[in-house]
Amino acid sequence: MIPVPSQVRIWLAVGRTDMRRGMQGLALQVQE
Repeated sequence: MIPVPSQVRIWLAVGRTDMRRGMQGLALQVQE
């Protein structure tokens, strides 16, 4: 397993996600 500090938040998206959107586009999708 990959060790992750306890203060790190990990978000999972259910469904299809276009990974070409870049970090800003993906961050906006998470906020929606």
